[in-house]
Amino acid sequence: MAKDRYFAVENVCEGIHHVYWPCSLNEIEMLVEVKGMRTLFFESFPESVTFKKGSNFQRLRALHLGWNIKGVPNSIARLKYLRYLDISRCKMETLPKSINNLQNLQTLILSYCRRLRELPRDIEKLISLRCLMINGCESLRCMPIGLGKLTCLRQLSDFVVAWDEGSKGAMLNELNSLNQLKGRIVLHDLINVENVEIESNQVNLREKKHLQCLVLRWNYSFLYEETGVEKNELFLEKLEPHPNLQSLVVESFMGVRFSNEEPSFLASPSITLFPSLQEIEFMNCYNLRGWWRQERRSGVELAQFPCLSKMQIEDCPKLIVDDGEVIEWGSFRSLQSLSIRFLSELKSLPKGLQFVTNLQELIIYGCYSLMALPDWISKLTSLQRLEISCCPNLRSLPEGMHLLTSLQKLKIEGCGKLSARCTKEKGVDWPKIAHIPNLEIEPPGF
Repeated sequence: MAKDRYFAVENVCEGIHHVYWPCSLNEIEMLVEVKGMRTLFFESFPESVTFKKGSNFQRLRALHLGWNIKGVPNSIARLKYLRYLDISRCKMETLPKSINNLQNLQTLILSYCRRLRELPRDIEKLISLRCLMINGCESLRCMPIGLGKLTCLRQLSDFVVAWDEGSKGAMLNELNSLNQLKGRIVLHDLINVENVEIESNQVNLREKKHLQCLVLRWNYSFLYEETGVEKNELFLEKLEPHPNLQSLVVESFMGVRFSNEEPSFLASPSITLFPSLQEIEFMNCYNLRGWWRQERRSGVELAQFPCLSKMQIEDCPKLIVDDGEVIEWGSFRSLQSLSIRFLSELKSLPKGLQFVTNLQELIIYGCYSLMALPDWISKLTSLQRLEISCCPNLRSLPEGMHLLTSLQKLKIEGCGKLSARCTKEKGVDWPKIAHIPNLEIEPPGF
């Protein structure tokens, strides 16, 4: 914005288009003098403000109502030229129905409205809406029916699956025609999907070519564990993300495998299943033992994840086992970063990991049964960063550590036995790590 058109001091005059109003100013009547106002950013929205007919607010294009507001006046419907509305971090449970009259609204930001329980039911009236941000709305229990009619929508941060069809909330079929969505979307409460075979098809991921990051989130429930395994697996069998997908997060999935059928979510006869996938993350998948099928043709191994560079596995005790048979690590030729967290039963790193020779970062956290790092770690010649945290039974470093000449940083914390052996110039393992430029070793007993 040009400096002569943006004003944020006490003296307000005519001809100013963009106004920032700090909470320290109480003379709200001063805004009456701003006749050409297009942008209004309240640091804290004064409850006395109403958007009266004929006021200077009428031609606002962008409005930020400040944080922690308790309510939005119904008179906001009079701002018929409004294109951008930010009500993030509000304290409301519901929004005024009058918001649906803002037919020129293109961006609606409701991020971190933690008490918000529902969105306006007639949301399809916001025919120009391109961006709806509802991340951090942790009390939101469903999406409004009619959301799928907003075919101009380009960004939808989250979609919450209704707990049943009688809750007046939208099901996944509302996403079917929203094929212009881009960026990142989180599908919440997939535990609530009832007609799994039908609804997984209706998401229509294969047509969403602009979507870059997909987060699939089931809410874990002990009551659900016994009956949900088959439903989880069936749901994923029918999902077909577009090959342009770059990031995938799977959380609280209760299935044993992603699929027993072929082709499926992460198993396909095509040569490159996810040619663009760069990051993958698994969290709290307690039963998961496998997530893709390695393909071979005429004895030649086919690469299915040629661009995968980052992987995080957290609290998935059956996905990584000591013998390394569950994951064929040699297939990840582009993998550069691996994070292994809270695998409490893991006693040693899987042998197949030694073939991931392009690995540059290895993070091991909360592996309480891990007792030693293998001698073959010296084969990870590209490794630049190694972090080991909260592994109290890890007793020593392997002899081959001095061969890791690319290693620039070693961090050890919460590993009392290992820290004692790595004491500078005195510890038994000090000669193995003395060549590393950046060392962060927590003192033993800290």
